[in-house]
Amino acid sequence: MGIFDDGIDAEEMGLIGALSEELAEERRELRRLRREIEGGDEKQDEEEEEDPLPRRRRGNAKRRPRGPTGARNELFWRWLNEVKRGLKGYHDSMYGPPRSPEDGRPLATDVDFFGVRIQNAHLVSDRLMHLIYVCMSWFPEHALQTIVFTQDGTPAQEGSEQFGTFDPVSRTITINLRKHFESAVRVIEHENNGCSLIGLIWKGMAQTFLHEFAHALDTVRHPDRSRPHAEREDFADGWSAELATFLATQGQLEPPAAAEEPYFGPRVTRHIAEGLASGWGWAKRQKMMQDAGWIYWDESRGIRLKTEKQFHELSLAGQQEGDDEGSRLNESLQRGKEREEEAWDREEAFERSLREAMYGRRRIELSFRVSDSETCRLTGTPVELVKEGVFPAVRLMTAEGETPVTVRIDRISDVTTAADGPGAGR
Repeated sequence: MGIFDDGIDAEEMGLIGALSEELAEERRELRRLRREIEGGDEKQDEEEEEDPLPRRRRGNAKRRPRGPTGARNELFWRWLNEVKRGLKGYHDSMYGPPRSPEDGRPLATDVDFFGVRIQNAHLVSDRLMHLIYVCMSWFPEHALQTIVFTQDGTPAQEGSEQFGTFDPVSRTITINLRKHFESAVRVIEHENNGCSLIGLIWKGMAQTFLHEFAHALDTVRHPDRSRPHAEREDFADGWSAELATFLATQGQLEPPAAAEEPYFGPRVTRHIAEGLASGWGWAKRQKMMQDAGWIYWDESRGIRLKTEKQFHELSLAGQQEGDDEGSRLNESLQRGKEREEEAWDREEAFERSLREAMYGRRRIELSFRVSDSETCRLTGTPVELVKEGVFPAVRLMTAEGETPVTVRIDRISDVTTAADGPGAGR
């Protein structure tokens, strides 16, 4: 059995917001899930063996659930015990490693979290740690050993960075923070998606963790390794999407503020500031959303949402009940999905053309945006494909002996053979 990848490709990073639209068709399943968690029915025992979703027996639905090891309030007692032992201060959170009371600097990077070693826990928010805690509490049979958050571009498979992976041998989930940030930034700058930058990153992180956690459960429940890889991926996609929708409609999947994200927060703030300094419209839009506290905004359709709970409930209402605002939200999601796929396809086509011209040493003409309202044209020979920040780019030699000009591929609008180049006029 090999490592399971995240099941999310680059385009889908920008489409995660549309999950509730697709899941809205699962009305019966969502009602069943809510009913079972809040009290149950007579068919619980019959369905329980193969049901992958959280359950709670009859009784007080408001009673605090047990923690990962079966005790109640164990997160608090764990924290209090660490404080008494001098491992944490009263200012420290119950989730992550201890931090300096003066400047918030992490005093450790890893934590032992109810039997699971979480490496680089200092890089993620308490909100994500809480999501991990909830999943470990509801599904204590996960058998995980380690969760790793990386910032160096790993994991990667066949030279391509992955959002996350699960290794069934070492029982390890690995999540690539850099990949999540870079992919979300590229989606936001396309301006096809109504999400805030921090909100889109959060959706991706939550979905990746739930997807890989589903693989962990699946390999415990079906250890015979006989099921095809595609079938396991389908299970992880469906399980994680349904659980994410349930958590969101219960108000349990709200994104943290940028200031609460140790790794993403400073990068999001800096990227928006750089975009504002250059006068880009996407940055003005993101700053407005940040100041207003919106997680989703489609001005043309009059949609402004502040919570994931609103987002999912409205999308479900549009799909199930024909609610006008919900229908407009789903139209926004569908149109954004289509345009985002077109944007990634276009960039891939440009990259192929540039690579062919580079290998053929052909001169080309590029049209590309230098601002929201201004386009520039350059003629030259592509000499190298590189990255400029998080973006794929091309270095173009415009004249012999001159320094190559770097152009981001996402800002290119046209690539043609130069009039004086080989093959011109063909």
